[in-house]
Amino acid sequence: MSVIIIDYGMSNLGSIRRAAEECGASVYVSDDPNSLSEATHIILPGVGSFAEAIVNLEKMNWWPAIENAILSDKTPLLGICLGM
Repeated sequence: MSVIIIDYGMSNLGSIRRAAEECGASVYVSDDPNSLSEATHIILPGVGSFAEAIVNLEKMNWWPAIENAILSDKTPLLGICLGM
């Protein structure tokens, strides 16, 4: 299992990474939307400031990559808080 954690400049990525590794996943934290094509699973971590997170996701061009991974490639996505 190859899990990519989306790094959009916010959130506690270290804790999420360790949790996924404890479940046996190979985990990669990525700030590159193109990396989603390499994932078998995606984690979109949450943060306290929803509005600021959305701005960062849009600024870093994550939306088209996330949409393609989920709708076209059928890659499972775990959304934590923000991602839900």
